[in-house]
Amino acid sequence: MRHLLFLVFLLLGCAHSPPPLADRVFPLGTYHHHVTVRVHGDESIELQGAVQIEPESWRLSALSSAGTTLFRLTESQGRTNVENFHEGISSDRIHTLNRWVKKFMTADRRQNVFSYDGAEFSLNELDERKIPRAVHIRHPRMEIMVKVLAYRLL
Repeated sequence: MRHLLFLVFLLLGCAHSPPPLADRVFPLGTYHHHVTVRVHGDESIELQGAVQIEPESWRLSALSSAGTTLFRLTESQGRTNVENFHEGISSDRIHTLNRWVKKFMTADRRQNVFSYDGAEFSLNELDERKIPRAVHIRHPRMEIMVKVLAYRLL
């Protein structure tokens, strides 16, 4: 029985891990985004984002429309470091946004539409490298549109 439980936990753990690097929608590299966030019942928020994906680390940065840094998040060697420069953004929201961005950036390239964490993700406008230039995230409380402006692969 213990061996069966171990196998179940092992399989459950594998089901949520990202696909191998070669099968990911966004290969290793640096990506620059224009992001529009529409919180239902509120105004839209426009910001710029940058994501750097390396074999052993992950970096997410957000800039206001005025160019000031809102936050930076770095994951490396199992540690997450958040630098928050805007008091209106909670740590929980930064971590939720990071989970969502990481989910679509490391998604399996064979899935252009999927659900995660209560949100529906749609990866659109594939370029010649089959990298999506647009991502649409629908959640009951908000809608997020991401345009990939530029990228540099490692």
